[in-house]
Amino acid sequence: MPSNLYALYLSRAARANLDIGLAAGRWGLTEEAVTRQLSQLEPPRTGLEVLQQLEVGDQILAANGGPQPRVKRGDWASARLQEASLWRVTRPYFNDPSMTWPAPPNRPEERYPHRFGIEQIEQLRDVDKVQIGLVGLDAMHYSANVGGLPVPVLDGSPVLSSLGELGPGETEDPGFLVLDGELDARTLTSVRREQRKLRAGRLGLAAAADCSLCQSTVPVDCLRIAHIKRRSECSEQERRDEANIMLACTLGCDHLFELGYIYVDAAGMIRASVRATTSATPAVAQAVGRLAGRTCTAYGDSSARYFAWHRSKAAS
Repeated sequence: MPSNLYALYLSRAARANLDIGLAAGRWGLTEEAVTRQLSQLEPPRTGLEVLQQLEVGDQILAANGGPQPRVKRGDWASARLQEASLWRVTRPYFNDPSMTWPAPPNRPEERYPHRFGIEQIEQLRDVDKVQIGLVGLDAMHYSANVGGLPVPVLDGSPVLSSLGELGPGETEDPGFLVLDGELDARTLTSVRREQRKLRAGRLGLAAAADCSLCQSTVPVDCLRIAHIKRRSECSEQERRDEANIMLACTLGCDHLFELGYIYVDAAGMIRASVRATTSATPAVAQAVGRLAGRTCTAYGDSSARYFAWHRSKAAS
């Protein structure tokens, strides 16, 4: 099941309850927290609505030990979080008023009834922008200011990889890259979990296949299983719909389609977008010109609505 990543900041009191929550396999929030309006989200929603959108398989990075939260947005860009716990959601939102965590001394009736199931995947220390990026830090900062609610970061399941970005003490030179410490940095990035199954269903054991756009036969490692309708805009069902995918080669077709330089019209023909004719460089215009007028082999009755969605975005 595809999953989303959320940032959840643990206050000092919440951090004290973490071991209990992990042992019980659940996390809970107060009535006060879930009534908050998260106006910076798009679209805005309440804390309760955020909890209700959690799905089994979603992952939450719960962290603590950050800077003072009451600072302006963006001031956490260089923040370092002392420790973090990466969770997988095992049960969607439910309401349970039973006593799981000790009530705060000043609120003896508190029960943290708004809950979801969790299991810990990994513990991390000294988390900064290398691990979760500036978007992740911004979401964590926002969570710290809205009562420790989970704040969505990005689409996809977080995994550890060897990707990094320039940080303090790093310089980039045309001849040599000088960095402090090890070359590999661990970071949380996204992986599309349905890709393997869709790829196997479309390509099987083939060594080569045709691109749906340029019709060139290329090795399968030069092909992407590309969503026609942008994946982040898809419903769960649309992400799984094979009519919403096509084979797009990495020799240029996938990128030109993804960025909206080309689109497929209602007759299945590839066309140059306004962007390609007004803002593209000569090299991009030439690449688009080689595709314009061709028939997209992925176009059909079942995929037409997805191409129509892409066409509306490319034209905007």
